[in-house]
Amino acid sequence: MTLSYAVTYRRQVGTRVGIGQAIQRVGPITALFGGAWMVGVFGPNKTFVVLAIATAASLLIAFSLPKVERDTAKRSKPPLLARPKPIDLIYFLQGGGVD
Repeated sequence: MTLSYAVTYRRQVGTRVGIGQAIQRVGPITALFGGAWMVGVFGPNKTFVVLAIATAASLLIAFSLPKVERDTAKRSKPPLLARPKPIDLIYFLQGGGVD
């Protein structure tokens, strides 16, 4: 969905994708550093509860995003992004498994 919002307007697509990726990386980085500190201070159970609450708060942001209207008419030119190949799917699954 982030990529869909980023490429809606053709100008500054790279900047929009970069900002979207940077925002997505803030949570894991914060959890990595802040979570390690919290485990030392509060213990693992309370830390997981706090991080779960923070993650659940992201749902509010997701549901507040504007709706994207889909064009039902045929496009005059092919889409900017190509259809994924099987190797792309393998890399995607590997990335999900590693994360």
